[in-house]
Amino acid sequence: MEKEFGKDIRRAAERSGRKPATWRESERHEAREVVLNRIGSVAVQRATTRTWEEWVVTLDAEGMRGKEHRDVVGHLLRAHELTSWWAQMVSVGYEQSRGQRVVHEPATGFEVSVSRSLEASASDVFRAFNDPARRNWSTVRDYIVRTTIAPRSLRLGMPDGTLVSVAIDRKGNTRCTVTVQQTKLADNAATDAARSYWRDALARLADMLAD
Repeated sequence: MEKEFGKDIRRAAERSGRKPATWRESERHEAREVVLNRIGSVAVQRATTRTWEEWVVTLDAEGMRGKEHRDVVGHLLRAHELTSWWAQMVSVGYEQSRGQRVVHEPATGFEVSVSRSLEASASDVFRAFNDPARRNWSTVRDYIVRTTIAPRSLRLGMPDGTLVSVAIDRKGNTRCTVTVQQTKLADNAATDAARSYWRDALARLADMLAD
């Protein structure tokens, strides 16, 4: 009887175009995505298999609350096998959720620039960034290519909402310099993580193109 009664209430509400307050509150709760370190739960789950809510519960249970940033990053690298990029991102977000980190940033965010000379043609480097099938050098492969000027530059949208500009300076037929500039970073920790990531990624790119 109670189930039928509940169905009758739902049908009556649907006919009137109104919804019970509990349903409306539930829908409002579902619509609010948790965002930490400028990254939403959906993006974090897609990259790390856990939402922000799950990471907070997990890291609390594993004794990370109150730990130093480097300790949390090391734990994420060892225990959860995250990439260096996502270990930094998850650590910063977790620290924000626990009040251990307050973000103070310029209006346009922080930025970082990394350059490397490659023994490869500008066209090959351009394709390595632009073609999803050629992104094995990168641990972050689900970025969006927003604009391109082949084979000189690309503008990328990263999963965490930051922007990346790639400039490819041709130095002959088989040599070029690549400069990557990432903007809208959240804070100094994110800047350090991005710098480390791009140094490693461009080194892997150089190895891949040298084969």
